[in-house]
Amino acid sequence: MYSKKEIYTISNLLSFLRLLMAIPFWILIGNINEPGVRNVLAALAIIGALTDWLDGFVARKRNEVTELGKIIDPLADKIAIGAIMIRLYM
Repeated sequence: MYSKKEIYTISNLLSFLRLLMAIPFWILIGNINEPGVRNVLAALAIIGALTDWLDGFVARKRNEVTELGKIIDPLADKIAIGAIMIRLYM
């Protein structure tokens, strides 16, 4: 099991944030033709990219590379992209 110290690192919290960003993506893509939604989606995509870069940078800089982080980081990417692709297909 993972310790609290290993779970609650800045880099892991950024990855969890990116994982949760799949929810607003899913909701907003359903309303993509409404005014301003595309701008919000673009902003979310930029924030997602920045948090992806930042969590890796912070993990290496602060020596916080954890086994949980090695799982959560790519999982967050795949879930966010998967949610976007599925919603666009629908």
